[in-house]
Amino acid sequence: ELSRQLPRAPDAIVTCVGGGGLLMGILEGIQAMGWSESTRVIASETEGASCLATSLAAGEVVTLPAITSIAKSLGALTVSRAVFERCREVGPERFHSFVTSDA
Repeated sequence: ELSRQLPRAPDAIVTCVGGGGLLMGILEGIQAMGWSESTRVIASETEGASCLATSLAAGEVVTLPAITSIAKSLGALTVSRAVFERCREVGPERFHSFVTSDA
């Protein structure tokens, strides 16, 4: 859809993360369009529901003990292993995990 609406690859795509399904679709779409080298992906989670950021920091998939964010429906206790691995493959120069306050 973006390729039809934009004259060129976007510099960045910002998305939210729960379990990782939407993020994986974005990462796969960027690769399919040949945008992997030009488009950064910024994935945002709320404090208390940051299973991806926590997993990336630990170097392994981590299950949160609970979702403590007030935005409980936005999170997942565990991120998908496939999206965790893909984010690590993409690397910090093309992928950034961002945790924000839910206040």
